Amino acid sequence: MSAINFVVRDVAGNISRGSVAGEGVPASLIVGSGADISLNLTRGQVISYTRQGQALEITLIDGRIVTIEGFFTMEGVSENELFLSADGFLTEVQLTQGAGEDYFASYVEGDGVGKFALNDDLYFMRGADVMLAEAFNAADDEVGMLGIAALGAPLLGLGGAAAAAGAAVLVGGGGGGGGGPEAPTVDITSGTEANDHTVNEEEHADGTVIGGTGTPGGVVDVVIGDVTETTTVDGDGNWEVTFDPADIEEGEYTTPVDVTITNEGGSTTVVDTLIVDTVIGVDVTTAGGDDGVINAVEHAAGVTLGGTVTGGDTVIVTINGADYTATVTGSSWSLDLNSSVLGEGEYTQDITVTATDAAGNSSTSAATIVVDTVTSVTVDTSSVGGSDNVVNGAEQANGVSFTGTAQAGASVEVTFGTVVQTVIADGNGNWSVSYAAGDVPTGELDVPVTAVATDAAGNT
Repeated sequence: MSAINFVVRDVAGNISRGSVAGEGVPASLIVGSGADISLNLTRGQVISYTRQGQALEITLIDGRIVTIEGFFTMEGVSENELFLSADGFLTEVQLTQGAGEDYFASYVEGDGVGKFALNDDLYFMRGADVMLAEAFNAADDEVGMLGIAALGAPLLGLGGAAAAAGAAVLVGGGGGGGGGPEAPTVDITSGTEANDHTVNEEEHADGTVIGGTGTPGGVVDVVIGDVTETTTVDGDGNWEVTFDPADIEEGEYTTPVDVTITNEGGSTTVVDTLIVDTVIGVDVTTAGGDDGVINAVEHAAGVTLGGTVTGGDTVIVTINGADYTATVTGSSWSLDLNSSVLGEGEYTQDITVTATDAAGNSSTSAATIVVDTVTSVTVDTSSVGGSDNVVNGAEQANGVSFTGTAQAGASVEVTFGTVVQTVIADGNGNWSVSYAAGDVPTGELDVPVTAVATDAAGNT
């Protein structure tokens, strides 16, 4: 005979599912205080409710007893709620102590599934399989076709009070013989941890697919979180379901997968784990010197590129069509380039950085490298001394001026003899500087004039 499915929701709201009182499964379940317990039964399939210590024993019409350990306190107080559910309806069982350890039951019928989201986890959509057992064989045990009332057992659970003595509820010897349909089988063969599979970003966007095998014709319910996908095993014994992207949260985590197959022989549940990894990201934070420009000194020493990576195991940097593998350390990546990879000059170079993880996720970021390894400067003294480049006594009294060119915005340091002045080249790259009479040496001698320009990139 098939087992009785149950759902237990503990005081924290955690959900446990399983089955009891079937072939190969325990006849009891253990609960803590404050739990809600739902059994896949109808009230007509229950004969009686009895307390044994802290346990509640539920006797069914086929002779089986379902035991809920921990339902009562040591003092006999119930701190839990019991429900019966089948075919999408939920019934609350309210127990009142009768004589001795027996309890009377009254029932509060709920609406169909979906009416109250608070208790949706407690509903069973399938019918209850508990059937009335065959009567005792009168030739063997001399009992014959006796009703439970004739045997003196209280008919509790049938409408909330003891049934009349003539009720035709018959019991057999421990549930009757075999010969019924066998419980179905089910297995998970794809999409889960046991199958070495991780749901990556692309798969998540297309829908999370889980598949397996099972008894042909069986109805398969796949539960992840609070979402259930249902399908039927095909004639070849295969099944598959797809969860919409909105049903599976993105991120990097694991979550349980419960798969239950049901047919006329009962139900079977297997569990596995879904691995989700949709997290990856990469960016570039270092693409040159401190100012983001690679100057001549930095170029000669070799260039280091770097950035951050989230969830990536491999980072590839592409420059001019060539790929370079970066070093990943924790959430950072770096790449050392020698001076031959980037040519000298004054230009920009686009690069792409691609991160890939073990789950197959990838992320690409783009950046631009600025290279400036050149600068220039000129100095013109031809206008000094009336254009003869000689300063006489009269001219010395008026001071001297020099002009020149450099890169626009460059700082130009001009040294005349021992006197140094600094000017900034204008937007056209022109500069000029004047020295007063007191800065001009006297006598008959040659005085050197030197101009040193330093551009914004640091080139001199």
